[in-house]
Amino acid sequence: MTIPIDRDELRVGAMRDGPSEAGRFVDNGDGTVTDMTTGLVWMKDLTGLNRETWKEAQETCAVLGVAGGGWRLPTVKELLSLIDYDNLNPALPKGHPFSGVQLGSYWSSTTGANGPLYAWYVDLYYGYVGNDYKSYTLYVWPVRGGVK
Repeated sequence: MTIPIDRDELRVGAMRDGPSEAGRFVDNGDGTVTDMTTGLVWMKDLTGLNRETWKEAQETCAVLGVAGGGWRLPTVKELLSLIDYDNLNPALPKGHPFSGVQLGSYWSSTTGANGPLYAWYVDLYYGYVGNDYKSYTLYVWPVRGGVK
């Protein structure tokens, strides 16, 4: 199944109805950050999360106990919601509160366009999207549903 991705729709600058970039991220003080534009809760510090296969990444998220647990791999659209194409190295909004972010590719939970052996990823250096074999090792950025 191919997931349509409208990058312009997900650009930080295109999120006109959300909070300003300065007030977009709220540090919850428990190792998590809430994105006030999407309502998603992201892990704040990615230090110590290694490159893993897609299956290992899902298992890692499922057992994390940070701030009560409930973690999962984000969808490709959720990962893209963090990307600001006006920035590189990383392609995240200026002043973001995250630490330990690697300049590499991060798994999404979304199966890739080439079939069930593939999954979509987002590269944080440039913000580009691709899909790769689930047996490859990429980075993990856990998320959980937030307040809508």
